[in-house]
Amino acid sequence: DDDEMSEKELNEWAVVINDVAAGRNIWKRCDVTAHFPSSMFDVSSIVDSIRYTFHCPSNPRYKVDNVPDRDWIKHVQESWTPIVTRESKFVLRFPWHEDKLVMQACQNMEREKMQEAMAKQFS
Repeated sequence: DDDEMSEKELNEWAVVINDVAAGRNIWKRCDVTAHFPSSMFDVSSIVDSIRYTFHCPSNPRYKVDNVPDRDWIKHVQESWTPIVTRESKFVLRFPWHEDKLVMQACQNMEREKMQEAMAKQFS
């Protein structure tokens, strides 16, 4: 079939990883991050469960960080400002973006473009 790639063509465009490289040793090269309220969980029992589940010879290394108690949805939303493409033909806005914030993002992009054009003209 013309639509199917030959094995030779596939090997030119794909990286093939043998089981030895990716299969059995993958957990030796991974970082896993988990977030949960420390007041509700016994961290040492979770570490023991991980060791048992993944057949680790010893407990994995881990650290416990204090995460501030805040409204994380609001915090993330405030850090995501509207995105305007260079051509100003597309604006990515989320439901929580107010019109004023979208207009400000558009004006900032136009200002940047004008400054670049002036710099080219006078350089």
